[in-house]
Amino acid sequence: MTVEDLQQLVRWLEEAGIGAFEIESDGCRLRLTLQPDAAPAGPISVTIDDGQDGGAGVIVAAELPGLFLVQHPQRATPIVPLGGAVRVGDIVGLVQIGPIYAPVIASSDGRLAKILAVPKTLVGFGSPLFEIVQAGCSQ
Repeated sequence: MTVEDLQQLVRWLEEAGIGAFEIESDGCRLRLTLQPDAAPAGPISVTIDDGQDGGAGVIVAAELPGLFLVQHPQRATPIVPLGGAVRVGDIVGLVQIGPIYAPVIASSDGRLAKILAVPKTLVGFGSPLFEIVQAGCSQ
């Protein structure tokens, strides 16, 4: 890998809003970490109200394109089961880009009410993945 290749990787990370990248192969490890001002501000989320029961939920969306996963490939169970409690910053899913697994982060406290994308399918940037509702709300 040349210096120009590394510079191109850094440009792609900046454009995609990815703050860190790590790859390991055959005893070699490459880790790139961007300065904090170049990293994304936080999880993408929007507040919704479906009007059915007056409760509002928070949609957690994909921060980058890739294969959407609700469980790690080496585990038999979901990272968070449907209806499970989550807190801000918890990992609730993964987006796989090649050999890399990027975490999908909960942007609010509550419970995982809905899975909005089909697991093991490709999702794009901003695709809705999960709905989180406050612990007392039901959907």
